[in-house]
Amino acid sequence: MKILHLISSLETGGKERLLIDICKANDYDGTSMAVVIISNAVDDVMLSDLKSTGAKVIELKRKPGGPKLKYIYLIRNYIKGLKPQILHMHGDIEVFFGSLASLWVGNKTVCTLHDINLWRASLKGKITKRLAIRLIDKFIAISDSVKDDFMKGTSMNGKNIQVIPNGIPLQKFRRSEQSSDSSEIICVARLEYEKKGQDILIKAIAILKNDGIECHCKFVGEGESRQYLELLVKKYELTDNIEFLGNRSDVPELLANAGTFVLPSRYEGFGIVIIEAMGTGIPVIASKIDGPKEIITHGENGLLFESDNEVDLAEKIKMVINDGILRNRLIRDAFLSAQEYSIEKMCDGYLAVYNSL
Repeated sequence: MKILHLISSLETGGKERLLIDICKANDYDGTSMAVVIISNAVDDVMLSDLKSTGAKVIELKRKPGGPKLKYIYLIRNYIKGLKPQILHMHGDIEVFFGSLASLWVGNKTVCTLHDINLWRASLKGKITKRLAIRLIDKFIAISDSVKDDFMKGTSMNGKNIQVIPNGIPLQKFRRSEQSSDSSEIICVARLEYEKKGQDILIKAIAILKNDGIECHCKFVGEGESRQYLELLVKKYELTDNIEFLGNRSDVPELLANAGTFVLPSRYEGFGIVIIEAMGTGIPVIASKIDGPKEIITHGENGLLFESDNEVDLAEKIKMVINDGILRNRLIRDAFLSAQEYSIEKMCDGYLAVYNSL
């Protein structure tokens, strides 16, 4: 079966990394898959990693905001030439280009819904969503929360959406033999505080410091909120407690050597980094919202704190630091939970969707 994946960029991000892992897991030989990039946003390390999988990579190098009809035409020509059975789209702009490019060509179309609050904010987004519902044969939601959120306000048939949780290459995320200090915190997420909530974690660390508990936190990721977050760190006099590492290619090692993982998002469709942290055997604390609630059972394989509440987050961090029995249980059960989210299991689910079409 020939699959054509369509993705708008290849920067360091969750869905981009996931697509590379899919290509690695499926062991493509260069003729059974093509990945089309319709934007010029490409990270050289990510691109090299993608090419090493054996997948055929086509870069269209469209600049954001560039002409649309030209690239719809180009993608349509690739679809006609490659003759894939499936066109798999991974985002909103991909849906706009891909669904129009594949009209009357004969291939089936699939779209993975990678987050909640998709295509709501603008008229363009609402039009894209209506276009997607009419033209796409099958949607894959990464969690029940994403499925429910996408179906709100629509009359679409629930049979057209299948939930397939994201998976990770479990062999990359291994437990460290050394026991790390639980006050060594790590947060891996794009620096976009309005969604990812890094400001909440900074305020929680300030609360703990005032209570005499010194924590050290590493933020991994880049984004438009970095300057704001750095100013917040200075405001709370936490420059000795918080470090910004930027984008890193050694996330598995950073997680394995950390003491506690925190994802303080305000909204989150799934949170694949939660699974990665669980697989490395460190306690996980996340907001009690959307996707994370589907992964974490509070008090068993992780802790959940009330969303947007730095006081409650500080209390949960304190619990992990002070309660060794709880910490060990969280580590054990989290590691076992992570084994259910393999990239191979996810790919089997994708293949079943393809076959059904």
